[in-house]
Amino acid sequence: MQLIIWGIGRYYTNRKDELSDYLQTEKINIVAFCDSNRELWGQRIDGIQVLSPDEIQKIYFDAVLVMSTHAKEIELLLFKLGIGHEKILFWELFRAKILQGKRKIYKGIHNEGKNVHKQILIISTALSYAGGQLAAVYAAKVLQDREYGVVLAAPGGEENFIKEMTGQGITVMIWPSLPYIYKEDKEWIKQFDVVIVNTFVMLASACRCAVIRPTMWWIHEAMEYYAREMAKPWNCIAKDNLNKLAVYAVSSLAKDNFNTFIHGGIKGILPYGIPDMAPKKDAVINGKTKIIFAVIGEICDRKAQDVFIEAACQLGCMGKAEFWVIGKLGNDAFGKKIQEMASGKPFIRLWGVLTRKDIYKVLQDVDVVVCTSREDPLPIVVTEGMMLGKVCVITDKTGSVDYIQNGVNGFVVSANDVKVLKEKMEWIICNYNEIRETGIYARETYEKNFSMDVFGNNLERVLNEIELNYQGGIMDEI
Repeated sequence: MQLIIWGIGRYYTNRKDELSDYLQTEKINIVAFCDSNRELWGQRIDGIQVLSPDEIQKIYFDAVLVMSTHAKEIELLLFKLGIGHEKILFWELFRAKILQGKRKIYKGIHNEGKNVHKQILIISTALSYAGGQLAAVYAAKVLQDREYGVVLAAPGGEENFIKEMTGQGITVMIWPSLPYIYKEDKEWIKQFDVVIVNTFVMLASACRCAVIRPTMWWIHEAMEYYAREMAKPWNCIAKDNLNKLAVYAVSSLAKDNFNTFIHGGIKGILPYGIPDMAPKKDAVINGKTKIIFAVIGEICDRKAQDVFIEAACQLGCMGKAEFWVIGKLGNDAFGKKIQEMASGKPFIRLWGVLTRKDIYKVLQDVDVVVCTSREDPLPIVVTEGMMLGKVCVITDKTGSVDYIQNGVNGFVVSANDVKVLKEKMEWIICNYNEIRETGIYARETYEKNFSMDVFGNNLERVLNEIELNYQGGIMDEI
């Protein structure tokens, strides 16, 4: 195959080595690069000439491989140049087709040799300790503990995470062509009684599985993910497939986001559950001399750690409190902003990334769990705070707002409002020893809504209903 690569920016650079491996094994030859950046036209990169868009039709090629986050715009430009659908490839689909059928199993042994109730396939994004993936892991765990056979499948995953999951008995499958499912995968999927497709990002899997087996599509996403996924030219949700799917959201916020892009279709709310990791003995909170506030999660604009730090800096009682920021600190503009805001401030501590085990250890010392997110439909760290009986402060743009009664089992503040957050944290510092019941009621909220027993009961009921009402279909060619 003679290939033109369109796009030689960061997207291409980050995938260049992987592409080189495929070129060697698939007998593909790059005949030219193309890019919208005029400054690159006429240059040679890796010995290959960079063409302007107008020059594409002057050379022979079999296809144009688009390697850019602006795939839709490039597709339209290619159409204007007279290049049809049959000659346009997109990296995600190109890569998936090469990798189809290359599934690798990491065997868990929890239910090996036992008579399991049913076989459940859970398909998720790349496995890590992020909230969406943890929800899938806890679903696998609660079903496994109820003697279901479970396989947790993902396109990739962190090595330590996979080891931990298999150590807990969960069978993990690395399936690199996901979220795309091919004819070759159909028979393998048929061995399962029900499929759970985790997150909106895996929409291609949800639509394909819906015509093979009873499928639940479990939605967690913030709005930004919808715009990104629906901007991909190859992503669409056929009405017939959507009708076959049982779509559930983890929270009202997640439901509203889905309905904004995909009108209707959400069948109900299915909250996640988390294991009970609370220590057996109650922590002593009376006589605190310094209150520790902590915000935990990936450091990014959506999580709004900048609001947390700015509110902390405005407090007039800094000697009575510390403010911890726990999470991956990137080298992007927002990460640099957070570093600069925290620099030289002894009452602010940047922890960096912690394992789940270490986070639970650190949470023992935290007094107030804060979620400053501008939007977060699935704030697992807030649920962890409630499970541990902590005072929790959340914004009104989180999934947890469904369960928090302001001033009773936690506190709700307006998202992106430094002044309101500062005033609430100041009030908590001054009244901390008088608000113990807030943490007690938070713990009761966890037990009632997010315990593994409650989650397991709800999940089992939903899966049984899905299987009972399922009507399959015919899988089209991908």
